[in-house]
Amino acid sequence: MKAYLVACFLLSTFILIEAVSHLQEDVFHDSDDQEVVYRVSRGIHSKKKEGECRYKKGPWSECDSSNMQKKTLTLKKGDNSCEQTKVISRKCKKACKYDKGDWSDCEVSTNTRVRTDSLKPKSDSSCEPTRTLSKKCKKVCKYNKQGAWSECDSATGRKSKVLVLKSGSPQTCEANKKITKPCHKGSNHKNSGKGRQDYDEDE
Repeated sequence: MKAYLVACFLLSTFILIEAVSHLQEDVFHDSDDQEVVYRVSRGIHSKKKEGECRYKKGPWSECDSSNMQKKTLTLKKGDNSCEQTKVISRKCKKACKYDKGDWSDCEVSTNTRVRTDSLKPKSDSSCEPTRTLSKKCKKVCKYNKQGAWSECDSATGRKSKVLVLKSGSPQTCEANKKITKPCHKGSNHKNSGKGRQDYDEDE
């Protein structure tokens, strides 16, 4: 009985080794724009340890509904172990190009404006026919700088003035803007920069 089990074990091991030895592993090498080379590692009992299957590339197909395209490779050079054809696939690169639309007026509630672009002719059929972009509105608040400066504040060494809104949306622009500056030229106190980026001072 023991001899029978040993014989079965040895037979199973031999079959497994034979199966593994005949496995082939394709190693892909994209040699140039016209050819593809697959290097094949053969089993331990094969006289040739490695062979080459050289294929000619075909054109890429159109993108299908799953956004994939395929190419068929036709055997150009190789022995009987090489497949006559191989099919490779890849994900499509969408060529979505759009004509730019015009920006809408600023939406006060969201402080944003939108633009709708239309798909250009000859673009990929899987592209969306339109695309919508949005961006924050840029404040355009113009203030009238006429008015007298206040007396110098001895504590800060600065004087101030209140600017009145001249043009711009009341929803996004302050009705009045306070600015300050040093009382004397050459003061170490820096002029307040707040607000100067958000409005233009008009005479």
